[in-house]
Order: sequence, then structure tokens, then C-alpha cells
Amino acid sequence: MTFRIAEFYSGIGGMHYAWLETGLPGEVVKSFEINTFANSVNQHNFPQANICQRLIESNPIELYQKMAADVFLMSPPCQPYTRTGNQKGSEDPRTRSFLFLLDMVGPTTGILPKYILIENVVGFEVSDTHDMTLARLNELNYTVEEFIINPLELGIPNSRSRYYLLAKLAPLTFSGELPPYIRRLNEDSRQVPTASCPPPQSLGDFLGRSRMADPKIWAQYRLSDTTRQKRLQVMDVVTADSRGSCCFTKGYAHFAEGTGSVLQCANPEGKNEAGRDDPSTTSATADTAAATYRYFTEYEIARLMGFPLDRFAFPDPITRKQRYRLLGNSLNVTVVAMLLRYLMKDD
Repeated sequence: MTFRIAEFYSGIGGMHYAWLETGLPGEVVKSFEINTFANSVNQHNFPQANICQRLIESNPIELYQKMAADVFLMSPPCQPYTRTGNQKGSEDPRTRSFLFLLDMVGPTTGILPKYILIENVVGFEVSDTHDMTLARLNELNYTVEEFIINPLELGIPNSRSRYYLLAKLAPLTFSGELPPYIRRLNEDSRQVPTASCPPPQSLGDFLGRSRMADPKIWAQYRLSDTTRQKRLQVMDVVTADSRGSCCFTKGYAHFAEGTGSVLQCANPEGKNEAGRDDPSTTSATADTAAATYRYFTEYEIARLMGFPLDRFAFPDPITRKQRYRLLGNSLNVTVVAMLLRYLMKDD
């Protein structure tokens, strides 16, 4: 069976890549995204992609009926469930399209996908939108499982905890297996055998130490002297030997704190960033003066998020700032692929 897939809030194609990683037969019949830059990246990598750049709630029901999709994949706007978005939940106008989809699915329209996957930020699970989602899916006779998963649990050296909901239309039931250390939301740990997560790889092993040390990359992505002097103390600094990095957000390289890690590398010549020895440097600042700091490249971040670099690229017109923003709004392909394999496994 070749599954027909509808990709809502498609962004740069993260769900599409996750589906490809599963190896399951399927066709993304339509993608929905209003961001022009995201669509240009998606179209660049998937030239045949059928992308609808209109508000989801503005499309006629007939469009969704004609898709005849078996699978709904969606990553709705996260701002209504974050502190910076004021956590307004269903009262936030940005939830309008998602609530439209919830109302649209059902016997009245004949739109009843057999499989649904929803990804969002941690915080969605305590929102009224979450309660509305569960109530609607229960009404339509879906079986639901929920998770909060961090890529670190899969051995990936990047922290990006996200909420995931999987739903299967009755009489389908969950029959697949997940790694024993992946637990469902609100699952009683006393009822689950304990299992250790695999230790995350080092950043150097995961990304490639020789590439990370490339002088050309350091020259292009190094922190400016002003940023280093004024902002370094609030940044999360990692090295190639580190086994983790902070979540990269859309504000990376624009805001200093809480937007992602920066990479530190000792200067091989033992000199300061100006290329000179500085005998007056105190012991308190010696490490800083003898080290180089840079931002992660957009492709290093993409790799940490599971995008296959042999099949993923940004078109040239997309600026570095736009690339960081698009990645910050995307998802971890590896985690979603794991959940899709579990979701699509039937008896």
C-alpha cells in the first residue's frame, strides 16, 4: 500500500524527510505552509512538491476531501504555548488553523485519516488546545499515545524536547515497539522496566571533527570581538568533545542567551584572537584569549536535527539569518521518523 500523506505547516520539509527516512511507501500529496522562505527551501529540495501557500482555514473543504489522505502530519504554530507567546492557547489567533482542522476531520466531511502525528513544544500538553484535541480524537474513535522526547535520548548531541501525539483510527491499534527508554506521557515509571538511554555522541564524532576544525568555517562564523567581549558570559559554550548542545531557536546568532550553543576551539598557535601573544593577560581571562569561538553553521544545525545533508540544501537566495530562523522553527527528523515507524506499524 502506498500511503497518501498531507503535510500541514510543512516548513522546510522536516516531516517529508522523516517519512523518507522510514523507508515506507508513500506520497506527500500536498503540503501547506504560508512562509515564503520555507516554501522556497522545500521546493528546492522537493521540486515536485505540491505546496499550498494559503491559510489552511481559507481553503474549501473540497480541497481536503480530494486529497484523500491516509496520513496527517502536522507541526502547528508553537507560540500560543510558550512564555514569549503569552500562553493563550486556543484564544491565540495562531491556533485558528489547527482548530479548523480538528473541526474538519470527521464523518460529516468524510475526512478521517487513519494516522495522525502532531509535533509541538513542551507546554502544549497543559494547554486547553491539548484538551480540545484529545476530546475531539476520542469522539472520533481514535486511539492516542503521547510523548515528550529529547533527541539526547537517541544519542544525538542536541537538546530539543518536544511534545508528540500519535493517533490511529479504530479499529487500528498500536502494535509496534519503541526503545524501552522512550516513555509515554504520564506513564507510571513504576510500571515500566528501567532502561538506560544510549549516551549521546560527542559533537565531533557526530558532525565530523575535521569539518568542524575547517579554518574557512571558523573565519566565516567566528564571534565578533564585540559579541565575545560583551555576550560570551551568557552563551552556552561547547567543544567538539561535548556530548550535548542547547536547543537552536529562530533567534540564533541574533540573540545571545538561550538560542543555542556556540563552539569553542583552542587556538592551535596559542595566541589570542588578534594573533598576538599577550603577556599581560590574567589567568582569569587566559582561556578566553587563547581560544576561538564561532557559531554553528546552518548545515551543522541541520545535521543535528536529522536532515540528510546529501539530500538537503538551502537555495542561495536564502540568507544565513533566514536559514537559522527556518531551522529554529523546524523539527528533529530522526525523532519523528522513529515515531512514524511506530505509528504506521499495524497487526
